[in-house]
Amino acid sequence: MTCGVTAAVALLSACGGADGGDGDAADGGGGGGAVVADADPSAGASADPSASSSSSSYADPVSEKAATAEKVKSAVETRLTAHEARFGSGVTSPCSTGSAKMFTQDCDAAAKATNDDAAFSLAQIGGHEGFATLRSAAQKIQKAAARYQELGCPKNPADAADRQSCLDSAAVLAQGFPDLRTGLNLGLAGK
Repeated sequence: MTCGVTAAVALLSACGGADGGDGDAADGGGGGGAVVADADPSAGASADPSASSSSSSYADPVSEKAATAEKVKSAVETRLTAHEARFGSGVTSPCSTGSAKMFTQDCDAAAKATNDDAAFSLAQIGGHEGFATLRSAAQKIQKAAARYQELGCPKNPADAADRQSCLDSAAVLAQGFPDLRTGLNLGLAGK
């Protein structure tokens, strides 16, 4: 605290703010170089060390949330990138409703990876405020993955109603990686 006061006094003296002068010693105003402040920053070292550390012990809640969001994004993004590179997403996913692989083990493997990433995302954000979009996307993916398995979609079911339900679930799974990524990005904004 002494260093801050010292710096303020030095600045006011140099600018002539301490006595109303303009800082020009030639005309007698401001006292020019008559700064009695201690310019050595270590001079304040004998001050109470708890004074400076106590203010830093109260972290800004906004920066804590931002740090949490960055940590979550980093952890989940690593998994998403690896799985998306392996399985694709959207129309390049084996779970795409236009893909011949939608009723195969290829989509099943992609569904499991997408579901794992959704579960990992939920585990990362558990107990933290915010992340509404990520939470919603992850839960939707988990429901779609469970439904895909329940219907036996990887085994190409013959029932038309089951096949239609497989299409609905597969569409969610094909879009799963981008939806999780969007949730991560919005999590940085507290959404």
